[in-house]
Amino acid sequence: MGRAYSGLAVVLFNQGRPAAALKNYELALSHLGRMSERERLRTRGGYYMTANNPGKAAEEYGALLQKYPADTAGHSNLALALLYLRQPLRALEEGRKAVGIYPKNLSFRTNVALYAMYAGNYQEAAKEASAVLKDDMRVSNAYIALAVSAAMQQHSQDAREWFQELAALNPTTASRATTGLADLAVLEGRLDDAVALLRRGIVEDESAKRADAAAHKYADLAGVYAALNRKSDARQAAGRAAAATIDLGALTQAALAYVDAGAPMNAAVIASGFCEKLGAPNQAAQR
Repeated sequence: MGRAYSGLAVVLFNQGRPAAALKNYELALSHLGRMSERERLRTRGGYYMTANNPGKAAEEYGALLQKYPADTAGHSNLALALLYLRQPLRALEEGRKAVGIYPKNLSFRTNVALYAMYAGNYQEAAKEASAVLKDDMRVSNAYIALAVSAAMQQHSQDAREWFQELAALNPTTASRATTGLADLAVLEGRLDDAVALLRRGIVEDESAKRADAAAHKYADLAGVYAALNRKSDARQAAGRAAAATIDLGALTQAALAYVDAGAPMNAAVIASGFCEKLGAPNQAAQR
């Protein structure tokens, strides 16, 4: 039942538990011989996405779509891989294909809003996200798309209100909202407020055993400490982040904070892991 392991991996990943998701994908890979060709392509694509190798994931999903062009999971996940490869316009195109095949899928529609946001098309992002919330007010990523789009258009109060609505949904979304409000504080130059928000969020995440969420906040906190020239605090926070997650974004933030805090060798350790796993197209330029 390899696909059961991969299905569980998807659930764990969507819960913000990438390390646990990766373990289940590895179990799924050990049962590829019992899967159909279509299932194997989907499983390997999901594994590579979770293992922070979007280039290989794009290859698997591309092969899936060559054989099964109406596979909505193929289009949706290829879009995500393309986003991680810093190709938001292509991601948006693939996301729209998934919606075209399955227009009532709120996850696909929300992803289109996010891809539009990353592509800098904030009006489209807000329109798509608002339409999703009309159907279901519980879709957390729609609030993210609305809040970030508002912030990037310098509508700080609107962004703050969207993050506050996100916080009211449940404890997990409240954690995400705290990160968003901290980002907004940084954008507005309120670095001390960002520190207070992140430290409070870390305490709440650790109390609720949301290890990866706490790691993300430690990485963000390291960056803020570095901006405040609190180098020792920045190094400590970066270390806590790097030790607790496999998430590419959090690790990148931690590495950059290490550089800014005068600890380039610590950053090099993280970077060496990127070189092994990601390949040349996904390596950040040297600073």
